[in-house]
Amino acid sequence: MVKPGDIVKWTSQSQGSWVTKQGEVVAVVKPLESAFRHLPADLPKARRKFESDRVHAWYGIRALVKVPRVSKRDGSVLGYDYYCPRLSQVEVVEDGGDHGPDPAA
Repeated sequence: MVKPGDIVKWTSQSQGSWVTKQGEVVAVVKPLESAFRHLPADLPKARRKFESDRVHAWYGIRALVKVPRVSKRDGSVLGYDYYCPRLSQVEVVEDGGDHGPDPAA
C-alpha cells in the first residue's frame, strides 16, 4: 500500500504527449478529503498541478505527490510541483519505510 515517504511514478497525458512523473508521496487523501491541507502554506498557486480539491467519492483515494523541478543547466532542484493522481495510477518505485498506520485505512 502506498504511504507518505514512498517514491512513486505514474504516467499521464500532457499537451498531447504522455509524460512519466516521479516524486515523493506527501499524503494519502481519502475521497472527499481536502488535499490542500497537506500543501505548504506558502506554496504559489502555479506549483499546484491539480485543479479540484474535494472531488467526488467515485474518484477514489488519491496520493498527494511532490515532484522535484530540476534545473536543465546543472541538475539542481529548483523547488517542487505538487500533483494529486488517483492511487490506482501510481506505482511504488522505492519504499519510504514505516511511517506508522496506513492513513487510507
